[in-house]
Amino acid sequence: MNILKRKFIGKITLLLHSNGIEETRLSKENKLGYIIIVFMSIFLTFTSELLFRGGVEKTLSWMINNPISIIWNYIIVISIISLLASLININISIVISSAVIIFLSFMNSIKISLRNIPLIPKDFSLFNEMASISRLAVNFRMIMFLILGIIIIAVICYTLFKISKVNFSITNRIILFIMAIVTLTSTSFTDRMGINNQTASLEDMGFVQFFYSKLQKQSDFNDIDFWDNGEFFLIDDNYKRAEEKPNIIIIMNETFWDPTLMDNLKLDVNVTETVDKLRRKGIYGYFKTPAFGGGTSNVEFELLTGNSTSYYDPGYMLYSNEVKEPSLSLASILGNQGYKTKAIHPYKSWYWNRREVYKLLGFDEFLSEEYLVNPDYKGFFISDEYVTDTIIQEIESTDDPLFLFAVTMQNHGPYNDDRYEDYGLDVDVKNNLDNESMQILRTYSQGIYDADKALGKLVDYIDKQKKPTMVLFFGDHLPILGMDLKVYNELDFMNANSVNNGRMDLYSVPFILYSNYKSVSEDMGTLNTSFMAPYLLRYAGLEMPNYFKQLYGLSQEISVISPIYAVNKNNEFINQGNEEFEKYNRIYKSLQFKNMYNNNGEGEDEQWIIRDNNSYNKELNNIVIKGGKFDGNKFTISGKNLYPNSKLYINDKLYEYTFIDKTSISLSNVNIDNKSTIQMKLLDSEDNLICESNKFIYSSDRE
Repeated sequence: MNILKRKFIGKITLLLHSNGIEETRLSKENKLGYIIIVFMSIFLTFTSELLFRGGVEKTLSWMINNPISIIWNYIIVISIISLLASLININISIVISSAVIIFLSFMNSIKISLRNIPLIPKDFSLFNEMASISRLAVNFRMIMFLILGIIIIAVICYTLFKISKVNFSITNRIILFIMAIVTLTSTSFTDRMGINNQTASLEDMGFVQFFYSKLQKQSDFNDIDFWDNGEFFLIDDNYKRAEEKPNIIIIMNETFWDPTLMDNLKLDVNVTETVDKLRRKGIYGYFKTPAFGGGTSNVEFELLTGNSTSYYDPGYMLYSNEVKEPSLSLASILGNQGYKTKAIHPYKSWYWNRREVYKLLGFDEFLSEEYLVNPDYKGFFISDEYVTDTIIQEIESTDDPLFLFAVTMQNHGPYNDDRYEDYGLDVDVKNNLDNESMQILRTYSQGIYDADKALGKLVDYIDKQKKPTMVLFFGDHLPILGMDLKVYNELDFMNANSVNNGRMDLYSVPFILYSNYKSVSEDMGTLNTSFMAPYLLRYAGLEMPNYFKQLYGLSQEISVISPIYAVNKNNEFINQGNEEFEKYNRIYKSLQFKNMYNNNGEGEDEQWIIRDNNSYNKELNNIVIKGGKFDGNKFTISGKNLYPNSKLYINDKLYEYTFIDKTSISLSNVNIDNKSTIQMKLLDSEDNLICESNKFIYSSDRE
């Protein structure tokens, strides 16, 4: 026993001694590892800002003027590298960190150049949306940025792996891990970084700090103060109720705006002729939209729900992230008053999660690209005129009052293409700009001309109808006219006034509200998109929930409110921090929080929410195969809702077919035996099943 004990003690002593030697041997390597991490963190912090700011001079200027921010950016970078280095090889951890930070910085630069808003983590939950449109947006600058990023990462890899392999000891790994975790998750650390400051900007914070802060925060409801605001805005409920409920048509036209608001632009025709005429007998003004260059669904969200996107991070998409249960909306409110409620969008139904969101908002039906029969295209997308024709068909197909919300697609950017070359241009640009700018302006202005013309066609139709009908027409946001606001700058649209007022000019789109039973011209000035829904209901003489009544009252006090400024009823700009701004901001925030997150299926407005919407798209999804017969070698299938975008399966094998109409399709040279199973499935572009037909069993006896 003593011998065994002595041997065991000897082995332990030898092991401890060898570990001590190993620790001593690794001490120089540990020091080299720390040196590499320190200097690579400095390099990555600087490179990240260089990609964002686009120049060494601008980057150095920011570092000099924002020393605290540069320290926080550095702390985050070194903490991330340290965390990875505590788990894996130092060289590999630096390569991974470099690749991720440079890639994110590259994406941030591109997004700002296109849409003037920064990259946030939630953008990556919208990968399919970005991929679907990005194929149209790739340009030389993007490619060069990508090549630059790859070169930087390649140089880092080559340099690091030329150095001898470096690894930390277990003790140092534990120390690094604990320090990194504590730093990255400490509440006091995140508070000092400004994460809880909703208006902290990317420009001041730097990219790494800004992006990291958005990992933990998307909304500004964490400091809700339930101020007593309810009774104050339950006012003026004595408006005249409608004797006959009017049709309500809303058209949110892709990037509709008057390009001649850029004073130096010269076009040979008036591209907004219809809108200009309607101003003489309709309600008009400008919406302060929450988007620029993209993010259409956030504009929809504001208009349909009355909720503001201002209480969320810039670029945070509400449809995809916040609409998860049945919600109050124009569709649910009008559906509860006997309206047939329909949405039309001539694009993919999964985009911005519209297929699910429209159901939760209470629509009866969503007619998307998948259901359309022989749509007319102009350029890359389905034409605005086709959408107008579809709206007219929907008006004629129902005797019930109709609420129809249409989102167009034809004039989607970017515009540096000749998409209308085969159609002929109705618009010519008279300016003397470079080729790229001229192409952008010609393409965009032609799209506006077509949109205005399509609106004219709809107005001509409803003017001939006895049924009272109102049309709200507006643009979702301003277009991307080149990288870094290229055309706007060339035509001197980016003046001092627009910059000083939070670039309000870049976030103001025209609207027109016209009806065939009222003739009154009124300039409403500029108001939040989110304030229009209660105004529409009052204009139509319809009932509305208390939340909308409160919003209407609020809009009479303050027409525009954003995260950093507001416009009061005297048309005065009020900046953040002003007592009046803080008062109305607090009111709106509290009202919205109660409406979106604190009703618990109860409350006075619960009756206006459609909780059970099982009939959603029921008629559209009712694909029925009724029969099949041979005529020589041609086999014809008959049925109902046989959409041309559907896939045909015979005995579970996919077959091509010729579309005849929604009641019949045909195919040739196919062997179909008795008891063969025939089925059609409607899938979206992501191969998600939308609906499917019955499984029809073929029998020659039925022919």
